[in-house]
Amino acid sequence: MRLFEIINPSKVVMNESDDVSPIDVQDVTGEDLKRVMDLIYASPANFEFIDDDKLADLPNKVVGAVALQLNQKLREFKEQAPTLKERIESEFKL
Repeated sequence: MRLFEIINPSKVVMNESDDVSPIDVQDVTGEDLKRVMDLIYASPANFEFIDDDKLADLPNKVVGAVALQLNQKLREFKEQAPTLKERIESEFKL
């Protein structure tokens, strides 16, 4: 599932899952990010990310900047999730 979608030049939404309505990136809360991080942690392969260039080139610079930062940080988390999971499971013998 693609995590972010560009709806129009001034609207980018974050998709948590197929069951939850997309959230405008300007309205994302900490709780929304926690849910997404939990989903990514559980199944990192299920998430795709949009090209940073597409977000950086949006005419609405505020929306682009917010979406770009979320996209980059969540992509980093996705890349680190398998290692984090392995370390946590080995440390706590899960």
